[in-house]
Amino acid sequence: MGLEAPRKDFLYVRQADSSVALWMTSVEFKREVASVIQQYDPSNEAVVVMVVPPLVELFIARPNGVMDMVEISNVVLTPMKMPTGVSFRKEQEGSTFYYVFTHKELGKLSRIVIKQQSPGQTEIKCEIVDNGGFSFKTKQRAEIFYPLAQQLIAGMELGLLK
Repeated sequence: MGLEAPRKDFLYVRQADSSVALWMTSVEFKREVASVIQQYDPSNEAVVVMVVPPLVELFIARPNGVMDMVEISNVVLTPMKMPTGVSFRKEQEGSTFYYVFTHKELGKLSRIVIKQQSPGQTEIKCEIVDNGGFSFKTKQRAEIFYPLAQQLIAGMELGLLK
C-alpha cells in the first residue's frame, strides 16, 4: 500500500537549506522540523517532509523501513502583493537563485541573489539597477524596491529563525 499523490516530484534538500525549502509552512512547523533535524541520527535515519497541498507532513524514516509521522499541518500560502506595475521572474545558475524584478515604466528594477556559501551559510544580496551613475531613475527604483526587499527578506528570516 503506497501513498497516492497527484504529482510525484521529489526534491532532496540538504539540512542547511531546509528552512528556506519550507517557505510554505507555518513558523511552528519549521521549528518542529528544526527540532527533529537536530535530534535524528543521520547515519541510519532520514527526515522526510511530504508536501501534498493542502497538507504538509513530517516523518522520520527508520532503518527498519518504518516511517513514523511526527507532525501534520496545513500548507500556509502567503501571497506577496507586488507594488503596482512590478513583476518578477526566477532564474537559476547552479546553486545561485536570482529573483529579477521589473517595473512597467522603469524597466528592470533590481534583483535578489540567493547563494549558498557553505552548509548553514546563505548569502542574500539585493541589487538595484544603476545605468551608469546614481540617477533619478535609480532613486525611483530604490524607493519601489527597498520596501519590497525588506518584506521579502523578513519573510525568509521567519522561516530561518528557530
